[in-house]
Amino acid sequence: MMFRKILCPIDFSESSREALKAAARLATYEVAELTLMHVWQSTIRLSEETLMHSDVLEYERNQAQAGLAAAKAEVESLGAKAVSSKLVTGVPWKAIVDEVASNPVYDLLVMGTHGRTGIMRALLGSVAERVARHAECPVLLVRNRPAG
Repeated sequence: MMFRKILCPIDFSESSREALKAAARLATYEVAELTLMHVWQSTIRLSEETLMHSDVLEYERNQAQAGLAAAKAEVESLGAKAVSSKLVTGVPWKAIVDEVASNPVYDLLVMGTHGRTGIMRALLGSVAERVARHAECPVLLVRNRPAG
């Protein structure tokens, strides 16, 4: 199967970095376009006080942009040629699924998974699992393997 356009959502975790490397290798091998996407969700609860200090929100957004820029530079250094990045806001799994649904040219979605099971998965949920269940294109889940 040839891939022409690959989406790689990243959250800057170690498993996300592994997925980034896999997506770069695939994009290089297949000569495919690669879109890196980060779904930004503020860590602060919006309140009247927070709205007065929107520089904190701006700082978080700038950090996310900087992370995307670094990820783009990394995949380009690994050989990927046509790389773009996208910062969106929202609920991560939903934003990723919506991106694929609204842009049917994606042939593949490559993303990291933390591999949580049991109570940790029940408490934290699984973005990767929800994306894999709902995405309208093939999904490649990449797990971070501990050294050793």
